[in-house]
Amino acid sequence: MWISLLLACTPDAPVVPAVQPPTAQELTTRREEQQRKATPENLIAVYKKPEGIYVDARYFGGKSYTSVRDQVTEQLGSLQDNQDLGDQGKELSFERGSLRVRDDRIYMIDVPLPEPLRRTEALAVVGFPAAVRDDTDLALEYRISNAWGFRRIRLIRAARGAEDISRVECWREDP
Repeated sequence: MWISLLLACTPDAPVVPAVQPPTAQELTTRREEQQRKATPENLIAVYKKPEGIYVDARYFGGKSYTSVRDQVTEQLGSLQDNQDLGDQGKELSFERGSLRVRDDRIYMIDVPLPEPLRRTEALAVVGFPAAVRDDTDLALEYRISNAWGFRRIRLIRAARGAEDISRVECWREDP
């Protein structure tokens, strides 16, 4: 064992060079390069509606209305009515649905479906996973609470006791 230690200390053993800290100029150059890459144009993610989605209610819930106004118009059509709800914000009615907005945040999305659909299909076309979670079965609706970041999701039946859904109402939060 002593022999191996003595051999390891011979001048022929490789020497690890010391790491030199970067110069001030190198640090400045790196910082400028990082700032150039971090422009707002590079940081903004472009939204693209997934295929098979009618209205992406899951995406809109909780978003700033001013930041997604173009996507809302694209998916819900043109604005038809604007109703003041007092301390609960305002309700914006579009050609294919409505939103409730308070302090520029979308807290409710109401989407009448173009045709009655099964529960799983109805969830899927508004951006949620096509899986029925623990829902409450009522005469006029199915209700899902505290799922996928939403306080309440109401699946409104096409008729009393019917299985098909004609409208989906998604509440991100209670006013």
